[in-house]
Amino acid sequence: MAPPVRVACLSCRSLKTRCDGGRPCNSCQIRERECSYKPSRRGGARIRRNRRASIQPSYSPSEVSVDPEHPPQLAIENFIEPGAGLVELPEFLQDSDQIFDSLFLPSTANLPEIAVSTPMVRTYESDYAILEAYYIYIIPFFPILPPPILTPLDHPVNLRKDDIPEYEPSSPVGLAIAAVLALIPCADDSNYQTHESLLFRRNYAQYLAYSALESLESEKDIPDFIDPSTALAEPRDNLETHRFHHEVPQELEDIIALDILSFYEYAQRGNLKKMQSRAGQALVSAMALSLHECSDEDPHSEVKARVWWMTYICVTQASIVSNSAATSSALPQLSTTKYPFVQADPEAFELFIQAQQILLSCTQFAAELVKTAKANEDMFSVCERMKELEQFVEGVTREADTWILQGWPTSPLESTEEVVSRALRCMARIKLNSARIKIHRYCAFYDNPVFVGKYCDLDSKSPTSSTPSMSSYELNSPSPSNSLSSVLVPGAADLLPFTRHESTKICLKAALNIAQTFNDLPFPNPRAEVCMPPCYLTPTSTLAAPRLMPSLACCAMQCTYTLVMVHSRVDSIVLGNGAVNPVAENLLMRLRMGLTSISTIFESYATAFEALSGLRGTFVQMT
Repeated sequence: MAPPVRVACLSCRSLKTRCDGGRPCNSCQIRERECSYKPSRRGGARIRRNRRASIQPSYSPSEVSVDPEHPPQLAIENFIEPGAGLVELPEFLQDSDQIFDSLFLPSTANLPEIAVSTPMVRTYESDYAILEAYYIYIIPFFPILPPPILTPLDHPVNLRKDDIPEYEPSSPVGLAIAAVLALIPCADDSNYQTHESLLFRRNYAQYLAYSALESLESEKDIPDFIDPSTALAEPRDNLETHRFHHEVPQELEDIIALDILSFYEYAQRGNLKKMQSRAGQALVSAMALSLHECSDEDPHSEVKARVWWMTYICVTQASIVSNSAATSSALPQLSTTKYPFVQADPEAFELFIQAQQILLSCTQFAAELVKTAKANEDMFSVCERMKELEQFVEGVTREADTWILQGWPTSPLESTEEVVSRALRCMARIKLNSARIKIHRYCAFYDNPVFVGKYCDLDSKSPTSSTPSMSSYELNSPSPSNSLSSVLVPGAADLLPFTRHESTKICLKAALNIAQTFNDLPFPNPRAEVCMPPCYLTPTSTLAAPRLMPSLACCAMQCTYTLVMVHSRVDSIVLGNGAVNPVAENLLMRLRMGLTSISTIFESYATAFEALSGLRGTFVQMT
């Protein structure tokens, strides 16, 4: 019997009879049927039987349109719109005969399959799988849940644009974690950078984030069967609902969800006000439960310690990145809750929290310095404060330089949390050096604006100005506008306790330390396999596993600012002298290596978080 022909007529296809490819074919002649090889106009391609159930009705979470001020209802029908999953085919795929035959003809035709890329998003099939992903991607940089018992492995499930999710978490903390994880591109998505893929991940993550908020609200609802006239007399005990983690009490999971959503609003949505709002809600709930006064006798003391101090980190981080007055400055003095415990390194949490406190103090000092200078007020108290801060921070930073880090950047996470210890100490060292830059930045560079946008507490350039670059930006004279020198009273610069040269040296050393420490940060290890850095999403993937919960973005911008300013100064000296200067060339090389390290961290952040991709774009423009 002859093998199937390459192209069968429409009648033979529909009746599943053998076609010899004739015009007309032998089968149609015998049965006196119309024989046509052109596609009919009766409709589109047929749908495979095993897919019909999953796409009816033809809705998709990718088409979620969410109003930030009006969270949607929990029912899936309220989040989705019809018509999703339709991809416009390229010109070479417009022949329906070729598409159909490439899918359904036997392999004896020896034709390659034609794959049509469909956007996909990362999901998980159970709460346990989400928890394991949390331990891989999030806990090194945001250790708010108890440590794992076993080494976690990543088991994502790709959700395509024309699919309906088979599983969604029901608890607020599970939904919040899933929202962050959904931003990580799928390892199998070769077109993850396209606008359609990006939009699909964004909308699905936002859907999960708002579902988490809705779940938080629904837990506080009074059941419909309770008469309003007796509602105030009903007992206030909350009904026990599904718990995400067996060691975490239900009321703590709600605080954890708010903390995670706070970072989500910052890194993904770029919404500082909502970042502060979510962190503020978490703080109020934590203090209402007296987490700041937890005793060691409490059976959940360790869990409560992690939730309390990571909530403190969220609140202070919101103040740092928004450069606003912190209402939480006195919290450490009011708190009697012990620092959380890491088995591999009992001091790690304490060092990390103290570094955050120091960075917050230096951020407030920098704002006070500018405010005092602009108001032409007495600089004496500010100068005294500057000397005190530098003396204290310099000693702490020198001690941080002697720390021995646990494990390796690609070590898998284990129950002893060596990876968490490494991450906490690296983040603490980066924050301490960033604090030193904030102390001296104004004195060293007069806060000359470099970035077009306003990032953290760095002034912005005028959009009409030429794009700054390392080779063209002028450092020798301060900018006439938006710089500290333009607002200082006459001779006030001479009142500062450090010379410009001294402050520049301090800023440079701190920036190089930051760049080096970024290289020491751990990578998420999805397969728990020993490898050379970086770790990739899968053994066959070319996409490095991104570091999540980016609390160091502003530190990276402080580092970038310093390196670019010093590079410009050194470069101008080299160009002015004309002769080869080995010392200057060596310094320029170190500055470029530092900028490369920062570029890598920006790329890692931007892999998942859209708001932080703007920082990457700014960095690319400058370099």
